[in-house]
Amino acid sequence: MFRLTYSLVVHCALYAAARLGVADVLAGGPRSSGEIAAAVGSGPDATYRLLRALASEGVLTESEGGRFGLTPLGETLRRDVPGSMRGWVCFSGSPAYMAAFA
Repeated sequence: MFRLTYSLVVHCALYAAARLGVADVLAGGPRSSGEIAAAVGSGPDATYRLLRALASEGVLTESEGGRFGLTPLGETLRRDVPGSMRGWVCFSGSPAYMAAFA
């Protein structure tokens, strides 16, 4: 039951990452959370928590040095790859779409 209810949190994290362009920033290879935050214009602490949440779900990897990289699943959040799911994630996480289920 917990896993089912937690799915909304994961969806929101995916939406935030897609809107910010995190996967596009990581296309060149792993980076620290601070580098990612600076590149996408978000707060470093919130970005770190977002990246950790996505790593716990297998969307990103986290190395011992605190650098985050894309997994094959995370690659689907990039804008410029065949089969990108970024558009769907942005649509399905949008306030209008989410309001339909409220």
